[in-house]
Amino acid sequence: MKRLAYFACAALRTPLLLSLLSFCPGEFAPLGASEREHFVRELSRNLLLADGPVETEYGWRGVLLVPPGTSLSAFVTNYEALGSRLANNTQILADSYLFDRPLAVRNGVAFPKARRLSEVWEQILRHAIPRAGLSQDDFIEQEPETAKWLFRLPDRVDRIRGTAPVREPSEFYLRYREYQLLHRLILAGESAIASSADSWRLHPRLAKYDTAEQAKESVEADWQKYGYRQQVESAQRDFDRRAGAHDWRNWMLATEALESNLVAVDRSLRIPRTSLSPPPSEWLRMGGWQRSRATTERDGAPIGFEIARIKVVREWFRVEDLLRGDIRIESPEVPNGVLLSDGKAPTLVTYPEGPMSVYVDELIVARNIRYDPAVSTSGHPLTDFALPLEIQVIGYVVHALPGR
Repeated sequence: MKRLAYFACAALRTPLLLSLLSFCPGEFAPLGASEREHFVRELSRNLLLADGPVETEYGWRGVLLVPPGTSLSAFVTNYEALGSRLANNTQILADSYLFDRPLAVRNGVAFPKARRLSEVWEQILRHAIPRAGLSQDDFIEQEPETAKWLFRLPDRVDRIRGTAPVREPSEFYLRYREYQLLHRLILAGESAIASSADSWRLHPRLAKYDTAEQAKESVEADWQKYGYRQQVESAQRDFDRRAGAHDWRNWMLATEALESNLVAVDRSLRIPRTSLSPPPSEWLRMGGWQRSRATTERDGAPIGFEIARIKVVREWFRVEDLLRGDIRIESPEVPNGVLLSDGKAPTLVTYPEGPMSVYVDELIVARNIRYDPAVSTSGHPLTDFALPLEIQVIGYVVHALPGR
């Protein structure tokens, strides 16, 4: 335990962490700005097959550089040396603090913000708690023609007696369930192992069919004709929408994804499980390295290097549910009305602003950077590393979110 605690403390003192976790609100000097923009364009062409950020269904993907000279060599060496002795929680903590923060962008360079991505996401989920929906009784009262397909409504005798059925299914719904269960029995037989694949034949209503396909086609046809399938499913969708069932289901799935991935690092700190794929312990030996070449904008001088992409995996982070509308926020209490991002379309060097406007999807790492010594005065980003042959993080593939 002392060894792991020492590793965590030592890692927090490395130039890598100090560089990545510090936020610099100032601007870079103009020297080398054009070289940075030229290099970002080259990386975008190589990795995204475009000259700049690419619009997607849920925002944009783009390429950003990290602060000049950021080195991963000490980080990878620690992982490589400890190997299996490195506690899983320590690795999660390191990965989370290094790469699991929203980004601020200055002149095409990414700086991690102070708040963790998970903290912003937890706040969003709190704002997204669904409101109470329509009750069954209110639905029956307001939509009797729709409700009759799901619930038994009071008949003449019930009204005379002054009684009403409570959560009692209608005759239409009972018939619907009859065919639904037959259909599920056939599907279960199709997906079962060979020894039990014909178990559906044991049902007396299905014994007359020779194959599962014949049984399924017949049951589906009868389900439409006699099982009120279309009417019941339409009424169910309407009731779920009015009662807020889908909103609660989607919110609970997103919340469960976060809760199930929380890891107790110590008695007072729980963070979600964010990991790198492949993990740093494999970077020195992995087969994903590709030879690449950059050029200086000033005179086209070549700079050779090997490049690889490292995926940041966040199974707890379901932001697509929010952007798709599966999770909805009625009245967010956030400053300036910006929940995620101001939605400004990104360029090579400018990106939208907001609490969670830009975050890391992939690390762009490089090694074996080789160039003519005369190039070192050009201001090119690849000339800023003290140990150019070691593994360096040179940038990120990032996700920029639309306005919200």
